Amino acid sequence: MLAKDPKNAEAILLRGVALSASDPDRALADLGTAAAGLDREAAKPLRQARIEILSRQRDAAGVERELRALVADYPEGGYGADLARFLVATGRVDQAEAALREAIKVDPDNFDLKYSLAQFLSRARNRPAEAEATLKEFIAAQPDEPRLPILLGTFYEASGRPEDAMVQYQLAASRAASTPTGLEARARIATLKFEAGDAVAARAGYDAVLAEAPDNVPGLTGRGQLNLAEGKFQDAISDLRGALRKEPENASALLALARAHSGLGDANLARDAYRSLLQA
Repeated sequence: MLAKDPKNAEAILLRGVALSASDPDRALADLGTAAAGLDREAAKPLRQARIEILSRQRDAAGVERELRALVADYPEGGYGADLARFLVATGRVDQAEAALREAIKVDPDNFDLKYSLAQFLSRARNRPAEAEATLKEFIAAQPDEPRLPILLGTFYEASGRPEDAMVQYQLAASRAASTPTGLEARARIATLKFEAGDAVAARAGYDAVLAEAPDNVPGLTGRGQLNLAEGKFQDAISDLRGALRKEPENASALLALARAHSGLGDANLARDAYRSLLQA
């Protein structure tokens, strides 16, 4: 393939990954040279592969150098969170926070980065109150953005505060109605009801979401888990496979699918789902 198309990024990547098993230094050099000759989007997976190889070589300085280069060259790519995780893992918490805040400043509409900062403050800094306040500041700065209440609700769920999470999801749903964000919020409301023991209300919520968007992943995953809990294994499998068609690596759906197959006594299919989960 490379003989006909020497700039085929996918073929270059496959060759580099294969070569890295026997000659990682040469693989790094080849991937670097090839990336330099490609446009920025085509070069991105090759540069990511270099980070994976450097990580396997335990070359921390090389990993940091490549991550910082990605942050600089792809400010919209969310690599600030990857750099922050690396810096935390290497004991540089102050630098990690600075990297996250700078990444948000450069890409203020990246909601994953904003939630990463909240997680960082809560976990790495052990300052959950500051994490909550930071998310509320983001909401105050963009009061009409429905994604932000979902982030705060997610934070509340992770903190064991489902009632507070419900308020935020309801706020997001009221702002976004039938948009993808609103449908996600409504599916999350249904999940909170399911977890609170109200299966009837949860099913009604999931059904309403899926009536508007039959391929909605949170709705399919949630209803699949509800069907699993009620012993409706075939219905669960149908929903969960629908979710996985859109998100093949959805860990929640894969785990529930494995359990549904186990419930039907399909050990081989359950094993396949568990295997996919481990690879996700």
